[in-house]
Amino acid sequence: MLFLCSMPVYGNSPDDSTRLGWQVGLSTGFFIPSPHSASFYNGKEGNENTIGYILKNKYYYEEVFSLLEASDTFLLQNLPSDMRYNNSMMVGFTFRNKYRKDFSWYFSIRQVRLKAADFYTLEVDPLKHIATEPDIRRFMIWGEEDRHHFDFGVTWEFDSKLTGFYPSFDLGVTVTNAKVKTHKIFVNEREFSLINVYGNQPYVPGSGQQTFMVEQGGIGFGGFVTAGGRYYINSSFSLDPSVQLYVNTIHLKPYQQPRLHILFNLTFSVNNLLMLRNEPVEP
Repeated sequence: MLFLCSMPVYGNSPDDSTRLGWQVGLSTGFFIPSPHSASFYNGKEGNENTIGYILKNKYYYEEVFSLLEASDTFLLQNLPSDMRYNNSMMVGFTFRNKYRKDFSWYFSIRQVRLKAADFYTLEVDPLKHIATEPDIRRFMIWGEEDRHHFDFGVTWEFDSKLTGFYPSFDLGVTVTNAKVKTHKIFVNEREFSLINVYGNQPYVPGSGQQTFMVEQGGIGFGGFVTAGGRYYINSSFSLDPSVQLYVNTIHLKPYQQPRLHILFNLTFSVNNLLMLRNEPVEP
């Protein structure tokens, strides 16, 4: 990047053919997701995965009882009430057809892995040699998901007084595929998956039960607007900073209402790969 930036800046002549043709970009950005669908991972009744799947199963319950070294019983006290995702890096590729200096259309593919984590609490009656009063113990509950964004958009570029820099504005539609990777709880150092892979049969240890591939998530739809710009480093390369606002659905039941997500993005583009249409030139 330092080498490219040290090369001469290409002029911003309105007839500059560098601004035309096919372009390919590699993008990376800071993604701030809406916390709405993170509640999918809080383990509450009514969700696809619940903490009751573990605590209501006889064999899991006995294992948890042993791990807690409980003397009489233990009770679920609280589940997370404000589950949130971590902010993550989103990466991807953009393929753009720029057939006018001030207008283009493009298709981009972006991917991000998100993690939502918080704590749940159990009230435990401990063994007498440990304590005499019930105690409250806190353990982690978390989930991970992959999201793939398929964006179809158009871009308008505008002239500016800065050499080689052109402000831009995008409008487009997005298709978002969300896929749950993990959903687990800790009890001490032991992990328990909240995803039921045994179908209609309750878990029985050592029984050789058949397991099933479980896919959770799906396709959501929405739109986006983007404010940014393009800085031409030289005749072949440009840097495109932008702020992108998505309003779309994430297909995690029952949290499928449209919500706002924000992406701070930087794209490194290789320009003028294939000229399919030149603008008319005055004789």
